[in-house]
Formats: sequence, structure tokens, C-alpha cells
Amino acid sequence: MPNGHQISARLTAITGPYELSSGLHLFTDWRFIDAGAPSYYDSDGKPVSVKGDGELRQVYWQGVNVPRGIKIVPEKPTKSDPIEGFIGMTALYDGGVYRSWSGAKYSESQDGFVWKTPKFPNEPEGIDRNSLFFEKVGVHGPGVFIDPSAPSDERYKMIFMSTHPDKELIENAIADFRANRPNDIDPIFDVRGAIDGIFGAVSPDGIYWKLIEKPFLLHMSDNPSTMYYDTVLKKYVYYTRVNWMFGRRAIGRSESDTFDYLPQPEMVVWSDLDRLPSDDLYTNAKCLYPDTIDHHFLFPTVYHRSEDNCSLDMMSSFDGIHWFKYPGGSILDGDPETFDDGCLFTSSGLVPLGNDKVGVPYSGSTFPHKYPRWSNRDERGRSRYAIWKKGRLACVEATGDGFFATPIIKFKGRQLKLNLKTAFIGEVRVEVVGISNWVHKKKKEELITGHSFDDCDPISGDHLSHIVTWKGNPDLGHAENQAIYLRFKLRCAKLYAFETE
Repeated sequence: MPNGHQISARLTAITGPYELSSGLHLFTDWRFIDAGAPSYYDSDGKPVSVKGDGELRQVYWQGVNVPRGIKIVPEKPTKSDPIEGFIGMTALYDGGVYRSWSGAKYSESQDGFVWKTPKFPNEPEGIDRNSLFFEKVGVHGPGVFIDPSAPSDERYKMIFMSTHPDKELIENAIADFRANRPNDIDPIFDVRGAIDGIFGAVSPDGIYWKLIEKPFLLHMSDNPSTMYYDTVLKKYVYYTRVNWMFGRRAIGRSESDTFDYLPQPEMVVWSDLDRLPSDDLYTNAKCLYPDTIDHHFLFPTVYHRSEDNCSLDMMSSFDGIHWFKYPGGSILDGDPETFDDGCLFTSSGLVPLGNDKVGVPYSGSTFPHKYPRWSNRDERGRSRYAIWKKGRLACVEATGDGFFATPIIKFKGRQLKLNLKTAFIGEVRVEVVGISNWVHKKKKEELITGHSFDDCDPISGDHLSHIVTWKGNPDLGHAENQAIYLRFKLRCAKLYAFETE
């Protein structure tokens, strides 16, 4: 089976149109912005080949679809009011209900803000549900996900680090790894004086769990693990803490065709040179934007050892392997007024909320991360959401005049909807270019009649879903199954997302 890197290379290579999935497409990285190409023309306006055909003569550069006047800019979220009740390390919106887990410890909510723990038949009230299902290994940093590829009795899955694995179980596992998978043992899996193993569990309903007793990996991950089934790569993908960047915490990724053994994680995000030498990347909070299959996000907690506090970053990826880090520093910082100026840590789960909002839950503390954790230290920090408007985690921004074209795309639908915001003097216009006879690098392209910038009705204001029209006509004008690309002109505008239908 090809690995994720190989599949991603095939999906993103420019050998044909990029086929869009249904739903919202976000401008959170460069995937929908074509890099353009240089070209040269002579004084008669005829193109001159890069091979230098004909005699030496004056030529003039002309960029073809080269973007200008734009940049990708993250949107900083707002903080919600405090969440009421218990919310765990994973939060999902599942079948009209918000659900939350810290291992088998479980809660539900109707609105995402008020959480309650239901009563379970035949279970004593107040029992530690993690000890009920995982007494043999113990649970630390659990992550829960819904597996769309699984049979119904294993639809819900959990991955976690053990805290006190059964001695015979872990000794057998170490012998097995050393004999058969010696390169998949974390170099520091026993650094804490205990044996750290990554285990899994399955459930038909997210309530009652069955432990898989063989560890997936011998690995130390002293913060929340996340996992999901990637429907594009057809892989189980695991994100975890790794500690190999000369003693600094970083984020690692591992993948498997099945929900069992995992190879040693590969480091995918680390503290690079635009950070302080005392910074770590802590929790990863990996998630997908709701109802998408390829808009991946990390919301890592950045731990600043020099100040013993934390901030939140945001990163974007088209495949969960290659990550775009946004310029400009953190997206969320602690504040004494919200009692999270000591430290703040993200949970896993980017969920839809009411009033066209989406949010990531996080927990805050008034105390520095390594401040002594006395039980009576008067902790006033609460869990909250970092909240964005729907589709507005980042944008293509033009502070003056800007231009870009998309790659060549293919999709179902006849209309184009845009999520955008302009200044009073700003506007957005779109034109549509049809593609035919694409062979290798050569293709025929032609502006679709009636769909030029001049034909486009200018768009101004603040719109979450605006249908683009050309002299009142909302149809994109392309032939059925024809590949196209879009050109955008922006003036003093932010373009967040598009959708076809």
C-alpha cells in the first residue's frame, strides 16, 4: 500500500484538474492560489519561446496569472463566555448532539456550552469510568474519534497513553517490539521510570468501551493524543507529542492501514528559528474543519519556558502531512480578565456552534504551567471556546488592489458562492476561464463568454455566502464536466472561502 506522502504527491501534482470535494473550500493556505508563470513577448506581441527561437531581439516580460497584492492572513478568534459543566479533551458534534470525552469519562451538551454527565444504568453514581474500562493499563491524554470506515460495533475509537500497564502485558509487548519492531520504540519510552505504551479501544456508541490489550506503540506522549481516519489517504493517522528536537517538545505523526500497530511517529512540526530557543510545541489539537475532508488544522499550545506561560498557534494543511505556519505570532493569548494568563491548552475538536460560528474548546489557568499544583491554590481558570465566524479562520487579503487565479479545478455545480468582507471602498470580481484539450503541459483555455471581470457584478460588504453573478446571471457558464479556473480581482477585501453548488 502507498504511504500518505506518496498518495498526497499524486493528488497535488499538476497532471490534470484538481477535483473539488463538496462543501466549503477555505483560503487558509496556498492550495487554491496558482503560482502563475512568466512569459515573454516581442514588440509585435508574439510569444517568444524559452528556447530562444529566431534572432536575438527585444522581449518584454508578462506574468500569466501571477498573483499580486495579496497575502494569507489568519483571523484571530474571540473568547467565549465560560463553559458550564465538564468538557473533556475531545469534543465532537455527533448527530445533532455535542459529545465530550476524557477517556471513558463522558458528557453531553445541546448547545456546546452547558455540559451534563448522563447517568448510566447499572453503574454507581460518581464511579471513575476510566478505571471501570481501563483498570489494566490506566489512561492519560486520551483522544476519541468517529471512524467512518469501521463496522458499527467499532464506530467510536480511542487512543491514549497508559499510566500503569499490567506488568506481564507490557513485558510481553517490549519483547515483541525488540524482536520484531526495534525501530518503532521511542528513544525515551521509559524515561519517566515507567513503561509508556500507546493503547487503543473501540466502542459501538462512545459509552461502553473495549480495550485492545496489545499496545500500538512504545512511546512517551505526556499530553493529549489525537487520531482520525483519513478518508482521502485511507489511513489511520495519529498525532502525538515527540521529544527528540534536542529536548524540546514537538508534534509527530504516524499512520497505519489498520487500527493497531503504529510505526514510530515522524516529526512534522517543531520549534523553528523564528521562535525563541526556550519555546516548545505542546498539545496539537489536530482536527478537520467541520464537514470537510481535506481542511486540516493544528491548534498547538506553544509553551514559553522563559515566562512559564502559553499561547495558541494555528496551522493549516491540505493532507495532514505538510503544514503551513501563519505569520504574525500567536492567534490567542492569555488575559487576566479571562483568568487564563497563566497558561491555556487546547482540546481536540473544531465544532460548529450557533449563529454561524465555529469554535475550538480550550482550558485556561491563572497560574503558570509549572507553578506548584497545590489542591487549594484557588484556581479560577475556566474552559472556553476560541470562536470564529463560519469559514473565517484565515483569508486572502488585499489591502489595496490584488489579483490571483485558482488552479484548474473540476466540480459538480453551476453556481459560485463566496465568503468575503470588504471595506466601504472595496469590491471583489470574478471571471471564469474554460479548459479544453489538456495534453501534458499543453492545454487550450478560453474566457467563458459573458463571464469576464467587466461582466461580473461587483461584490461589496460582509457576506458569509454570496452568489456571484455576471450581469445578473448566477450560472458559471461552463460545459458539463468541463474543467475551469477562476480569476479574482480584489480591492480592500478579505476572501475567506468559496463553495460551488
